[in-house]
Amino acid sequence: MMIKRAEKIGVHWRQEAQALLARNWDAELLSVQNPNLAYPKYYLTSFHAYEKGNMSWEAATEVEVAARAVHAGIWPEAGAEGDAKLRESYHEIVKSKIASSPQDIVDLGCSVGLSTFALQDIYPEAKMTGVDLSPYFLAVAQYRSQQKQSELSNQKSPTWVHAAAESTGLPANAFDLVSIFLVCHELPQKATMEIFR
Repeated sequence: MMIKRAEKIGVHWRQEAQALLARNWDAELLSVQNPNLAYPKYYLTSFHAYEKGNMSWEAATEVEVAARAVHAGIWPEAGAEGDAKLRESYHEIVKSKIASSPQDIVDLGCSVGLSTFALQDIYPEAKMTGVDLSPYFLAVAQYRSQQKQSELSNQKSPTWVHAAAESTGLPANAFDLVSIFLVCHELPQKATMEIFR
């Protein structure tokens, strides 16, 4: 149903996901994966109709098209651009609450980097760090970073960290903006509380 709806509004779900899936991801996966990471139990379960949840290439290669399809319904007039409009509205709120531009930003639950790149567009001088539990998602984020670097040579590439948001291993007080976008509604309440703690 979602794929049909996506393709009806001009999001070429199957085509875009297949193009990503056909790539050899070894280099990107190796560059982001923390082989010593112990996954929380809540993460190792089926999720969003994927048997392995976010721990699969299928999920990772469908994140972008799924976001465009799902968020199209929020602003029907925006269609496939609904996801961009959703992120834009979030960042308008963030900017209205922050007096000065942050220099060090961490994006918890960054997925394939959609929210990280959107933050980077708003704060291009900031050092960006994206944190996610899925090495597959981070591999796609790394690939998208490489594509953006070739398009915009003056933009810094984010650092991708394979870790749990509730235990990042990052130093305390190292960031002046911590963003967590479209994550908490998908977590057990205990994990959300640990992240905020």
